[in-house]
Amino acid sequence: MFRKWMTVFLCLMLSVMLPVTALADTQHTISVVPGALLADQTAVADLLDGLALRVTEGESSGALTVLLNNQPMVTLGLKADETGLYASSELLGDGVFYATWDDCFAFLSDVLVAPMGEIGMDEAILQEMETAFAEAQNVIADALAAGPEAAVKPVAPAALEESLKQVEAMFPDDPAMMDYVKGVYENITIEAGSFADENRDTADQKYRMAMDETDLVVLCETQYMKRALREALAVEMAGASEAELDSAVENALAEVKKFYEESGFEMVVEMYTLNAGQTLAGLDMIVNMNAEAAEQGAVQMAGQYDRLTEETGVSYKADAAIAAEGETVKFAFELQQADNGISEGMLGLLADGEEAVILYRSEKKAEETCEHSFDLYLRSGATAILEPAASARPVIGLKMRTEPASAETLAALENAAAETSVDVFRLSEKQLKELTNQIILNATQLLYTALGQLPTSVLQLMMGSGMMGR
Repeated sequence: MFRKWMTVFLCLMLSVMLPVTALADTQHTISVVPGALLADQTAVADLLDGLALRVTEGESSGALTVLLNNQPMVTLGLKADETGLYASSELLGDGVFYATWDDCFAFLSDVLVAPMGEIGMDEAILQEMETAFAEAQNVIADALAAGPEAAVKPVAPAALEESLKQVEAMFPDDPAMMDYVKGVYENITIEAGSFADENRDTADQKYRMAMDETDLVVLCETQYMKRALREALAVEMAGASEAELDSAVENALAEVKKFYEESGFEMVVEMYTLNAGQTLAGLDMIVNMNAEAAEQGAVQMAGQYDRLTEETGVSYKADAAIAAEGETVKFAFELQQADNGISEGMLGLLADGEEAVILYRSEKKAEETCEHSFDLYLRSGATAILEPAASARPVIGLKMRTEPASAETLAALENAAAETSVDVFRLSEKQLKELTNQIILNATQLLYTALGQLPTSVLQLMMGSGMMGR
């Protein structure tokens, strides 16, 4: 199970990390707005007023820069291709440094897996981790070789048969899992027509999926479930014999199956789409479950999503509520994207009378320049999720400005190749020592440069606490 989730995680990370376009470099400058949380902390507020992080995206590379008073202090740049990982920074000195994926994952194995073996971790789990690292390396190499569009926009299965082939490849020794997935697909109905609702765009397709406790019981027969339980119990029962683990897995599986059978689980999801299934216009979901066997009572969940095209733009709204053990947690989301380049939205959470709301605003300043803001508000004694009053002060906030970046920032990385870079795992002991000394020297110089950019209030705080006298 570990390697399956590791593979999924890496696919998601690659989707976020890989550039999605080969257009001009773009930079995002992010700063913190102190708000009420730090209103009395003058030095911290002054520091945040001049501190910012800048994320620069290139065609095949990216960089993170720390700025003080709009002056770059230090930058870390990264690039990945199917052969390995590249890095550059003022701290490392001139040039670009490189490591193959083989060396990177061997290093991870030495740092993460080997120590676990030394403390007596189950051998099966250690082998699972080693296999996960090997498969993760293949996922990264294949995705980078295929290019960003292939990684970010995977081809969706066209039919049930194609989906089942993919599942079969993931679980080759698990026919019960195939039965489970097939059962899920058979629970889906697709209806064409015109589905109108005043709160959402008129859809041309309706998808409906219904499941109950019998679908969950099938999971108990899968090798996937048995392996998951075994891995969890192996950690909990460190040092247990194979026979003891087998018995524990069998007992746990019987308990899970009994729980599912008595749960009264019911889930109904209705999804409305338009443009031949390419645009989600609406979604309604209801989940009911009796969890008395787990001493949690009834559990209910309901959610709704609506997309509505209006004269001035498009609005998106969603809300959800989860009720369990006599308590209810509510979520709410709203976003209005106007045709004039201004977007405004809200994300809210309400639990036990405590409300947390994030307000979002985005405004297009030029063709490729946009300013965003995120402000967090907290409120006690709330009974519903409400947009903060105009007079309310945010607890803390973030600002982000997106604009074209100078091509020079990532030029060295973009042009880097393995044969022209410094392979860090091939350096001699003498070269490693020289590199370490160079990093220490560069870090010292950076520290003094940064001190010269700090506000007076921050320097006074540091001197008063003795930080600069030691």
